[in-house]
Amino acid sequence: MKIRIILVAFIIVISLSGCFQENPKATQNVSAISAGNVAKETAIVKSTQEAFPLDKLKESDIEWITKKGGLPSDKKWVALYPEKDEEKIVKIINLIKSCSEINKSTKDDLDYLNTRHGYPVDIVFRMKDGSQFSLMSAMKLTTKKGSNGTETTGTTFKDHFLLAYEKGNSKEYYTIYSNAATAYVLDPSNPDFPRVDIYTITPKDFKYGDRISVSGGGCTEKEVNIILSNDNNAKKEEYVIGKVKPVYGEWHWEGIIRNNIKTYDGKDIHFKNKKYYIGIQLGESRRESGIPIVFPESDAASRDSNVSKTIEPQVVNNLKSIEIINMNSESNSKVDLELPENWYANEYIYDIAPEFQFNAEKNKKIKKTVSFNVYNGKYVNKFNLYGDKGLAGIFEMLGRSREEPKRVSFPNHSMVKSKVFSGKTILGQGEIFILDCDLPRELRADKNTTYDVVYAWIPIENEDLGYNLAVSVPLGEKDDDYIKMVKKMLEAK
Repeated sequence: MKIRIILVAFIIVISLSGCFQENPKATQNVSAISAGNVAKETAIVKSTQEAFPLDKLKESDIEWITKKGGLPSDKKWVALYPEKDEEKIVKIINLIKSCSEINKSTKDDLDYLNTRHGYPVDIVFRMKDGSQFSLMSAMKLTTKKGSNGTETTGTTFKDHFLLAYEKGNSKEYYTIYSNAATAYVLDPSNPDFPRVDIYTITPKDFKYGDRISVSGGGCTEKEVNIILSNDNNAKKEEYVIGKVKPVYGEWHWEGIIRNNIKTYDGKDIHFKNKKYYIGIQLGESRRESGIPIVFPESDAASRDSNVSKTIEPQVVNNLKSIEIINMNSESNSKVDLELPENWYANEYIYDIAPEFQFNAEKNKKIKKTVSFNVYNGKYVNKFNLYGDKGLAGIFEMLGRSREEPKRVSFPNHSMVKSKVFSGKTILGQGEIFILDCDLPRELRADKNTTYDVVYAWIPIENEDLGYNLAVSVPLGEKDDDYIKMVKKMLEAK
């Protein structure tokens, strides 16, 4: 009987011992576990890893990863995207999943989040379902009273960091112990996330009427607005003059700033003797002011060198030739530039803005201006003129510099490789060049960062304008056939 009682008591003790080991409430930081209690440590690690939603952190479900926070700056960190940064993203995910101790954060772990002392930097994962993971530094705050009042100092932990998981209105925090992963989170010069300009405006000192370029990087917003605004909070004016969608965080916009401008939503705005700033809006809230612009006081001073276009154009599609007024002829006769087989053009017809005036008396009767986008109907995907997918060529009138009227107006991000023609064309004396143009960043590859453009320039006599025909040479093809095509269209002799 005594033996049976002892045996029952032994079984009860063993059962209770098992219950206590499996109770998740008994989990605690491994740093507080004695080194000798290996079995108990293993049980805790297993329990905490099951509590953490690691299954939700998959490379295929990631929209982008970037770093956010830090001191106010005119730079951002680049964003990583699965389509182009797979190796880096897999490395980061594996680093997190390799951490052996992941615990639900305690109140003490999270106390410092009420103040976020200093300028901490987080690594943020945006998931395709709208949820978000944030890797955050962990910190201990110490307060003491001094002669200047209460002073707070923060000490960043080197052996653990916090992970926040947000979805909808819920937010969960986990404390992750790992020296290697913590060092990665805290690294201020992490090569996986280089810094880039939020935006740049070129040229820095542009003249009224010049074409300007605004570009930026590290943008995780869906859209960037280009904005003109004044500096008067009492009578605030703000106009969206352009929109652009970033590609892998990078974006680019070009336009001409003049005193008569059409906003993106179709309003005609006239600026006169006022100071404005051109800047950007990222998403719905963040605004960045840029270069100040002072519009001239008089209409005479406000004439820019380009034919201003103030209303939406009339569009004529699928033309087999380009019909244009030849302002280099005495009677402004019309000429047809024949397109090769399988090529076609879309014509855009604009009213000329009232403040624009031609110099030559015979040209002042002209009330409309045109431009043409040129396409190859058979091989659409081969062409990317100026980064516009499918666009093979452009014919238009461009402004010339008043200071250097003989200078050819070349596009941004290009340089001359060679001049292949100088002489008479159907539109007057002109030149044809081969330009080496930068590919947009999203189209670049290791072997191809630039592409060739056949670029014809024909100045218009007595005007600050020139005719321009630009045709893209597809990557991997020779220039010869496209030079012949441009020469034949212009009847270059």
